[in-house]
Amino acid sequence: GEIMGLHPGFILGKDNPWPSGAFSQRYISHQHGAFLLTEGGYRFLASRSTNGTTFNHRSILEGQSTGALENGDEICAAGKLRVKYYAVKLQEEG
Repeated sequence: GEIMGLHPGFILGKDNPWPSGAFSQRYISHQHGAFLLTEGGYRFLASRSTNGTTFNHRSILEGQSTGALENGDEICAAGKLRVKYYAVKLQEEG
């Protein structure tokens, strides 16, 4: 139940500069992949991981990229760490 803000180049894995939390678990690889910002929105580019990575319950291999992410898409690292993508539009007050 952690919430993280996404930014271009966000790494899913221990190589993420975030010092604690779910990415520090021993079963997480250094890089399961990274989130890339393209004209069509965010995509996930898989890296080589020891314990595997899935996108919407299907294996995604090193070098493979998803299409533009949509609300509810799920990336799972090592079969244990589930990351759901949600785009939130912020409104200005006043």
